[in-house]
Amino acid sequence: FDAEIYNKSFELINNQDVNLSIKDSSGKQLNYIFDKTVNAYSLNAGNFKPGEYSWKAETLIDGKNQTKSGIFRVLILNSELQNTIANFGLLYQIAVKTNAKMFFKNDFDKLYDEITANKNIVSVSFSERKLENVLNWEILLILIILITSAEWLLRKLYGLI
Repeated sequence: FDAEIYNKSFELINNQDVNLSIKDSSGKQLNYIFDKTVNAYSLNAGNFKPGEYSWKAETLIDGKNQTKSGIFRVLILNSELQNTIANFGLLYQIAVKTNAKMFFKNDFDKLYDEITANKNIVSVSFSERKLENVLNWEILLILIILITSAEWLLRKLYGLI
């Protein structure tokens, strides 16, 4: 917030303190005192949540209490929706500063050529093989032995052997 106070001759003065009170829609009030600059006043009140606020500034000029009041609204600002058109100049500057290259949507052939010509870009494949002895799987080993033994026993009983 910035404020200016003028004397009767319309000259800027800042020899008095200026108090500012801000009230939100729920009734919570915040009180501030402006900082003096060269010949005016300034105040950094921080960030406010979205909503409607009323304010009242007060000071004493020539022995008389002077007040000014008003309202302001804080709206939600989605900065991504402010500029929905790509800034190609900025993208080019970023590409130059980072030693990168910029390609447009019609330059897919150039992009492909650039990628295939770059020796730093290589296919990388990882695989892991793990060999395990079947004898370490006791349950499976016991199951195989039981099935083959049962088959042998059944063939022996019915005379197929």
